Formats: sequence, structure tokens, C-alpha cells
Amino acid sequence: MTALVHRFLIILVIAFISLSSACTAELTTEQKQLVAELKGDLSRIRQEIADAQNDDARYSGGLIKALIAIRLEVLRTNAALVEQRIHTIEAGVRSTLVVNTTKPDPERAARLAKEIDAQKEKVAEARREAERYSGGLIQALSETSVATARNTLAMLEQQYVLAKYGLTLPTPASAGAEQPAAPAAAGIEKRAAQKAHAASGMGKEQNDCLKIESFDSSVLSTNDVFTELAWKVDVSNSCTEPFSVRVRFVVYDKDEFELDSGNETVYVPAHGVGKARGKMLVSPPGKARRMAKQGASISAR
Repeated sequence: MTALVHRFLIILVIAFISLSSACTAELTTEQKQLVAELKGDLSRIRQEIADAQNDDARYSGGLIKALIAIRLEVLRTNAALVEQRIHTIEAGVRSTLVVNTTKPDPERAARLAKEIDAQKEKVAEARREAERYSGGLIQALSETSVATARNTLAMLEQQYVLAKYGLTLPTPASAGAEQPAAPAAAGIEKRAAQKAHAASGMGKEQNDCLKIESFDSSVLSTNDVFTELAWKVDVSNSCTEPFSVRVRFVVYDKDEFELDSGNETVYVPAHGVGKARGKMLVSPPGKARRMAKQGASISAR
């Protein structure tokens, strides 16, 4: 029995040494360079998360805080994606986030990098505009524009990370589960025909793949200055290729004249559903009272 125990201990030691050697294997030059790039992106994303948390702390509620929450969610997903890739390369550490990999797309990453630079200019311009005011409705609307521009920037950066490193967003097991519909906004009817426009950059194949499954809206609050409206649009993708889709939600009067609109970019996975969610301030009050119909359109980026 003692000999068996001794032999078993030797086997355990050998196995432990082999495992330790595998976990500390030297990375190739290419892997080291990739990890360095990933860590650089991770550092930048973490700083953006810290900035967003500081912005979030300035508000106790309302539309701007809700927009910041969306931005934080996107940024935290970006950080998790990059961390998972680093762990996989360095030591194969098990992670709670399952990320599928695809082939990197340098050309798309380069295009997105240009879009990111342009969007950063838009954020800076919106920030300068907001700083012109010290209070009131105009500043509130300006700050909303800043938050919206930053959300778009976070989404573009997410698509950049996916294209640059060949990653895909994880799809939760419950993604296909049907979600309860939000109550329709009082006095607003859906348009009879849901339109999925084939806008510029959206080819026939994409138009055949993408479809608006449902859309709806709900009035969150209303006062003498504006009406706060939350909206949602679900977009399905029947093809094997994922898409980044620009969703536009519109409210009309009874004669179908456009009163206001909101835009969001949503990731629609292959054979999956992308869920665009947004909020808008409809003002002045006279315009809000005329809301009678709603509609949605999509265009692939």
C-alpha cells in the first residue's frame, strides 16, 4: 500500500510540473505583440469606463443617466471581450464569458477607425455646444446630444474591437426567449406597414437578411416643456453573417408628418435578433400632443 501511495504521489508531482510548464509556456513574438495591443486597448477602455462612471455620478436619474447606463454596458462588454482574448492567449484561463472567434477583418477595422475619429470630433463638438449654456432646457438637450454621441462612439469602438481581433459578441442562452412588450404610448398607433428601408450601403442580400420584427414605444414622463418617450425596435437576421444596423424610430402626427425621431446602432448576430432601445425628448408640448403614429426603418452600416 505504501508503494502504491508513493507511486501515486510521484505521478501527481509529474502531472503538476507538466501542467505548470504548459501554463507558463513562452509566447511567440506575434502573440506578445497581439497581447500588447490588446492590453493597450483594454487600458483605454477602462479609462473610458472610469470617465462614464464619473459622468453617471453627476445625475440621480432621468434620460441622460439612462443614456450613460447604456454607454457603461457597452464599454464593460468591450472590456470583457478584450480581457477574454488576453486570457486565452496568455494562459488559457477559464473565463465566465464565452467568446467565439472569427477571422480578423483589417479592412473593416480600418474603416471603423476612421468612423471613430469622425465620431470623436462630433462628441467634442457636442461637448463644446453644451458648455455654452449654464442651465435650462437648451443645456439639458445639449447634454443629451453629448450622451447620445458618446453612446454611438462606444458602439463603433465595440465593432472595431470585434473586427480587429476577430471576435463575436456572446449570445446569451435566453436571447431567443420572447420578451414582454412595453406598453404602447398613449394615443400613438403603429403604422400599418413596418418599413425596412434598403438605404445606401445596404445591398439586396442584406435587405433580404434583415427584418424588423416589432417596434413599440412608451411615455415615461410628460410636463409643460417636453415628453420623454422610450422606444424599442427588434431586428432579426436570417443570414450567417452578423450586421451592424442603424435603427431609426419615428413618431408622426395623424397625417403622417414626421414630428421627431431617434437613432441607435445595434449589433444583430447571425441567425439572431438585435434589440435597439432608445429614448427621446419630444418638445415643444404642442408637438408631443400631436403624436398619433409611429414607425421604424433600418439600414446596414
